[in-house]
Amino acid sequence: MNNISICFLTIDRFELSSEILLDTINKCGVDYFEVLACDNGSKDKRIIDFVENEIPNLSYFRKNETNEGVGRMFNQLMLRAKSDYIALIGNDILMENNWGKKAIDCAVNNFIEEEGGIGAIHCVQDLPPITQRGVHESPGVFGPWIIPRHLLESIGYFCEEYFPYGLEDSDFAMRSHYKGHINYYIPGTRSIHVGHDVGENSDYRKMKDQSLKDNVATYGERLESFKRGENLYSSAIIKD
Repeated sequence: MNNISICFLTIDRFELSSEILLDTINKCGVDYFEVLACDNGSKDKRIIDFVENEIPNLSYFRKNETNEGVGRMFNQLMLRAKSDYIALIGNDILMENNWGKKAIDCAVNNFIEEEGGIGAIHCVQDLPPITQRGVHESPGVFGPWIIPRHLLESIGYFCEEYFPYGLEDSDFAMRSHYKGHINYYIPGTRSIHVGHDVGENSDYRKMKDQSLKDNVATYGERLESFKRGENLYSSAIIKD
């Protein structure tokens, strides 16, 4: 049976996120799904009310007073997820029909045992060629992710040193790659980043740019250790 745990974070942007999240869940296309969510300190409480009252199959909802970081909060959701596949989705990314079923079918049909790593849904990147495995392979993949549970058992969770945002996904992908798993884009699927904020003067863009800048040195140091086969597992614990 196809089953998936859908994990997402919210922070304000009620009009966009409420529409996108419900649409994404309705388009999943799997036999069973659960939803795990975290609001990371929204000032606009409408998004919190929406998640609590409108999201189907909501099994866990964490409401933070302040922004506790992307990596840390996705870890709290993944630690509680019960399905064989865990989807980390954006609250501003438009998904296509049956995205969950397509992701699981691709993982099952194109990989043997536990070689498969992160399955990503193409968003804004140019895709590499399809390999003999039947997927677009790449050490680093971006966009919505579908992670098989065996990958968490192999390399653990997001490194929480990256705060509040930026490069925690690159760190995770490189650990998967250097542990020998295949990261890839799922053929024939795509998503659209409809909420990408490119305004140079927006608070959102300033936060992202500054956070990325602050985390570059940490990532560079950790990447060198990954190449040596070190620090490939990052632990996480459930927090109240």
